Amino acid sequence: NTIMASGMACLSGLIEGGMSHRDAVAKLYKDNRQIIFTGNGYSKEWPTEAARRGLPNLNTTPMAVEHFNTPKAKALFKEMGIFTAEE
Repeated sequence: NTIMASGMACLSGLIEGGMSHRDAVAKLYKDNRQIIFTGNGYSKEWPTEAARRGLPNLNTTPMAVEHFNTPKAKALFKEMGIFTAEE
């Protein structure tokens, strides 16, 4: 939900900054299309596809939790009012 809220905040900022709805959505799509996947993320082909796209494949809870403590994640959580850096 946090990442979705961040994306919507970005979209809102573009529109409020004067960009048309269509152009704002098109920009977000262009900037993020490498992460859009409509296939089966549980298939044996997904790790290969993720690697091809340069995406991490965090398929266990411990692997995913490690990324909560990165500077990028901390900044996102703080910006969205979810956690402070200390939390």
